[in-house]
Amino acid sequence: MSRQKKLLGLFVIVICFSFSFLQGAVNEKILENIFSFTVLGPNKEALAKGTGFLIAKQILATNYHLVSKAVKKVEGLNYKGKKVKFDGIISFDKNLDLALCRVNQKKPGLQLGSFSSLSPGKKVTVVGSNEIGEIIEFNGEVKEIHEINPTLHVAELTISGPLTLSGAPVLSPEGQVVGVLLALEGGRRVALPVDGLTKLSQTNAVKKFKEWQAENYFETLEGALFAGRIYEAVGETGRAQIHLENAVKLNPNDVNLLLQLADIYSEQRNFESAISTYEKALQKQPNRDDIYMKIGNVYLNMMKWNEAINAFQKAFDLNPQNEKVYLYMGQAYEELRQFDKAAEAYSKYVSFDPEDKAEVQKRIGLCKMETKDFEGAAQAFGEALKKFTQDLDLHENYAQALLKAKHYDEAAQKYYELAQLNPKRAEIYYNTVVRMYDEAKMPDKAIEAAQKMVEANPQSDTAHYNLGYLYVRLKRFKDAVEVFKKVIELRPDNDYAYYNLGYCYNQIKNYSEAIKAFQKFVELNPEEANGWFNIGINYMMLKKFDAALEPLKKTVELKPDFSVAWFNLAITYLNLNDRYSAIDILEKLKKLDPSLAQRLRDILSRY
Repeated sequence: MSRQKKLLGLFVIVICFSFSFLQGAVNEKILENIFSFTVLGPNKEALAKGTGFLIAKQILATNYHLVSKAVKKVEGLNYKGKKVKFDGIISFDKNLDLALCRVNQKKPGLQLGSFSSLSPGKKVTVVGSNEIGEIIEFNGEVKEIHEINPTLHVAELTISGPLTLSGAPVLSPEGQVVGVLLALEGGRRVALPVDGLTKLSQTNAVKKFKEWQAENYFETLEGALFAGRIYEAVGETGRAQIHLENAVKLNPNDVNLLLQLADIYSEQRNFESAISTYEKALQKQPNRDDIYMKIGNVYLNMMKWNEAINAFQKAFDLNPQNEKVYLYMGQAYEELRQFDKAAEAYSKYVSFDPEDKAEVQKRIGLCKMETKDFEGAAQAFGEALKKFTQDLDLHENYAQALLKAKHYDEAAQKYYELAQLNPKRAEIYYNTVVRMYDEAKMPDKAIEAAQKMVEANPQSDTAHYNLGYLYVRLKRFKDAVEVFKKVIELRPDNDYAYYNLGYCYNQIKNYSEAIKAFQKFVELNPEEANGWFNIGINYMMLKKFDAALEPLKKTVELKPDFSVAWFNLAITYLNLNDRYSAIDILEKLKKLDPSLAQRLRDILSRY
């Protein structure tokens, strides 16, 4: 009696342990319809472990790849750990990896829902076996719906769990079965459509496991295809490649299968194998322009531009209405820097009025800029801007094309528009217009642009400086004086504003103010010989030769080969009645500048 009590106590502990894994969201009516099982080999070794669930009395649904391995026996357990007898296989679908088995369970089965009720974000629950046969609940949601082929979709789930979850029911929040779980190598979990179960016969004669011809489903053509396509859909291209290679060995004449494998090779960047496999498909169907297109795209990825063009040309020869040929040929020609051919190919593509027309117009514009067809480039950029109205780079390219095409006023308007669209670069745009008109020898418009630049940014010393520079170019020195004074007000350390101010004062014969400006310049740039030289020259203009002497001496000290400075220093010495110093300079000028030396000799002859 004591021994019986101990055994009973142990049994209670085991049951509690089994329930401890559940989260409480699944009731007993669901649990009693779900079973773990082990597929045994001839020596009773475990060949596979998984999960199954009742869909009717004595009818258990699971994955075919699990039970297909059975040699003699399948051992099952219910959620309480009691054994469940598996009699054999009733029916199966190798294209969906689904099977129905006969079991000695008379529960009515789980209610079936519809796979179409699943969508990304939908909450689901999976109840299935762990590695030791306990039934566990996993909760998650649909991550993504993948199309395997036009008639088959699967749902990738966020649920993790052991491989033994394969065959488990995927439950909706209402408790209906909406999918059959397929646990993939690598951790991915997908729901196969529950609708496939309704197409399987529940009335076929049972094929006993001891009479069953065991097979490894994934080594069959159907299994290799199914696994390859599932793995490809969820992004496991390495595993997809392995299964599809097996499928090709089993059916080497299936062109679509060859193409799918070649696509996988291409995704894996195994380009040589991709090309070889595409060519095998072409041997069987040589008039497929789409295969030549695939080959061309692989060559693009390999940066073999000429080979890509050859492949695209063959695609074109087979189907001149395949507009993508022109797009890809354009890309290859562009990489070869054959921009004229690239623009021509892109233009033919655009003639088909594709959805990405505007994007390709940008490429046409860039190619035409390279060939210096600026009119064509401007036209292409203008077309592209009809769609990409806020693309600043495109606006800049359009403005540059207009400038290069010498449509100066249109270019100016575009740069002004850019200044509004991108205020951070407004000064650059205005400055471009100023420089454009200046180089085009259109000074009035250059000044107008510079004035706009000042109006747009009145605190910019650069804007004022450029305006002053243009006034100097036009010899409007009084206007320039006012502008350079404004530059100095905005930026007192702008050394060349002082220099230009001094130059302008010199030109209007205001030598005293010129001296002040140049003195400020040399304060900022004491080693700049030109500043000292201009101080000396302006003192000379005032006939203050004693004041001119030191600045000119400083000039030639800083720049000993400055022949004009030596000449003016000699003149200063003469005006200070120092003929001997002037004669000394004559000897230096003979080496530096013979023509100036001759002029000085002529002057000395008169003293």
